[in-house]
Amino acid sequence: MASRQCCVTSHGTVDCRCPQVTLQDLHLQVSGFGMPRTEVQLAAQWTPSRVDLTRLHVRQPQSELRAQGHVTLPEQQVQFRLDIPRLHTGQQPLSLPPTLPPVMQGTLTVRGHLQAPEVEALLQYAGGADPRRPVGAAPGASAALPGRATH
Repeated sequence: MASRQCCVTSHGTVDCRCPQVTLQDLHLQVSGFGMPRTEVQLAAQWTPSRVDLTRLHVRQPQSELRAQGHVTLPEQQVQFRLDIPRLHTGQQPLSLPPTLPPVMQGTLTVRGHLQAPEVEALLQYAGGADPRRPVGAAPGASAALPGRATH
């Protein structure tokens, strides 16, 4: 049977005078479940008008992701950035298409209204894949996301 380990530590505050929850640091380490050793750090803040993801950092032996952003609750405006210093797709526990390049890096930015956000993906692929072509599509095909997409 595969070894499974999980360790969670967190620090946060709740302000009862003003509805606000702050998660200063959530640190999660996981191994097993068919995935490489994974370390997650998360910091966030919630108020009735806004949710802030101040830090998300995911590390695996050969992959790393960092993210931050916010959503305004009444207006449903989003601003989010995902930095991908390196991502080895073959080591992820998700069922990804086999034609996906094995290594990628770059950034993904989301702005605007949650109903129709503007998405910008600046990705570099190892192995000669064309990032403008949907995975498994014929050469010359292009991908479009709701809103505006940039490759």
